[in-house]
Amino acid sequence: MADSLFDNRYRYDYIYPRGRSGETLRAVDTRNDERKVVIKRPAPNDAPPIRAGQEVSISNERRALQRLSGHEVLTELVDEGQFFVGGTPHQYIVMERAEGTIIADEVLELNAQGKRLPELEMLIIIDRLLDLLYTAHSKEIVYNDVDAKHLFWDRDTYLLSVIDWGNAVFLEGDDVTQQGISRQTDIQQVGELLYFIV
Repeated sequence: MADSLFDNRYRYDYIYPRGRSGETLRAVDTRNDERKVVIKRPAPNDAPPIRAGQEVSISNERRALQRLSGHEVLTELVDEGQFFVGGTPHQYIVMERAEGTIIADEVLELNAQGKRLPELEMLIIIDRLLDLLYTAHSKEIVYNDVDAKHLFWDRDTYLLSVIDWGNAVFLEGDDVTQQGISRQTDIQQVGELLYFIV
């Protein structure tokens, strides 16, 4: 697709398949040395009730990123703003773009060749993910979306990036929510992730 400009600042060249947060744009920040970013915004062509639900997910992600700011594997929140659809204001967030290979794709590609991720890489990836989850849990946040498709691995720098906090749950002093979400939810999902990777 041709480049387009969002909010007179962010030049985007790709819209990822729609998710629960609406649209995610791959962009660069024209006011900040072409910094690579992604923008999450409610989908302008969706019905107002659907956009309202998407905005809840975006608000959740903003809140989680703000509470966890500074963690080495977290994609940082770099901006937020408001745009209008038919006179109705909607919130959007801008995050740094994760670099590297998506772990889900890497594992499937290696599996097709009868291989696995190198053991040292597996250990570093899981160690850094667990450190992030420990930090989140200490701040009463359940990620609630541990998945190989949300993990980016940069083999050149051995850096992990974790994305997509729109499904985060805030415990607010509770051990478990009425929906049954707790820190154990993340632990179970880590177990599923380990099974997939290994």
